Amino acid sequence: WSLSLDNDRVVVGAYLEESGSPVSRGAAYVYDWDGASWSQTQKLVASDASVNAQFGWSVLVRGDRIVVGSYLADTSNSNTGALYVFYWDGTVWSEFQRLNPADDYSSQQLGHSLGIRQNAVFGGAIGDSVTPQGAAYVFDNSCCDIEEYRFAKYEDTRLGDSVSISDNRVAVSEILGNSGIGQVHVYNWDNSAFSHSSTVTPSDGVSGDN
Repeated sequence: WSLSLDNDRVVVGAYLEESGSPVSRGAAYVYDWDGASWSQTQKLVASDASVNAQFGWSVLVRGDRIVVGSYLADTSNSNTGALYVFYWDGTVWSEFQRLNPADDYSSQQLGHSLGIRQNAVFGGAIGDSVTPQGAAYVFDNSCCDIEEYRFAKYEDTRLGDSVSISDNRVAVSEILGNSGIGQVHVYNWDNSAFSHSSTVTPSDGVSGDN
């Protein structure tokens, strides 16, 4: 369902995997290239796997870090979503931390999309499917503790279906924005916070393009 490639390693998400318990817990498979062929080296599952959490909906690998989105995982509310961070210790991939939004609410769906920049992990939360509020979050562990903040939020326009990061710039999709045409918001990092710099729209867009 989801894929991420980094040099000689590929991670594949299977969000409905159910070979173990509970049902449809989801999984992510790690494959490495040995110079002649690809071989599965590990299967990742959430330590607190739950029914229909859809772990593996999104995956991203960068160096010694893998992040897996589980966008229907529960907290004290249902379907809040979560991000799972795994680190490579030289022998195996081990779950390091589960990231949850501080302002969690039902059907927030964090983990619909992912991004990584240095020590920061980004997650898109498209929100409730009936009234699609959307938001984008960043979790930063540059120092000693995980710092989280929401740097974008739009009502009823499903922000966060996809995110992309390059250097000090983040792009976040808003598929129901611009009267249903869809648009992309670009944010720049100024060494202290992200600020909205521009909005990208198609020149020939029509409602429903998303």
